[in-house]
Amino acid sequence: MASELVVLPTSYRHQITEQQIRHALANVIGVFEDEGDIPLTIVTGFGDQGGKLVIEVGFEVSDSGNVVVYHAMEARQKYR
Repeated sequence: MASELVVLPTSYRHQITEQQIRHALANVIGVFEDEGDIPLTIVTGFGDQGGKLVIEVGFEVSDSGNVVVYHAMEARQKYR
């Protein structure tokens, strides 16, 4: 069974689109383990083709192997 990307509504709070999230996950710049109040992995990646937008994406891998995205926004300085 193939894993799926599940983008939760909380990921859209900062006007980042699913397309930008997918692009960042496919073009990762950095990885930060166990960040935040719950154990999420944060990755930074390019949110667009031109590389001008760098976003951070917070996710976990579920027991079924799905990638569940909880958080996305323009990358803060601590993740750059």
